[in-house]
Amino acid sequence: NDHGFKVIVITNQAGVARGYFGEDKVEEIHQEMKRQLRVLLLAQL
Repeated sequence: NDHGFKVIVITNQAGVARGYFGEDKVEEIHQEMKRQLRVLLLAQL
């Protein structure tokens, strides 16, 4: 990517399909992941 970081994407879309959790939970997880990444990236500055 633009900043030279390696990016790893992990998905568990089967969990939604199987009814383990809803799309709203996935969105909640995504938002928390983004928040944590921002914190980590800012700590690197």
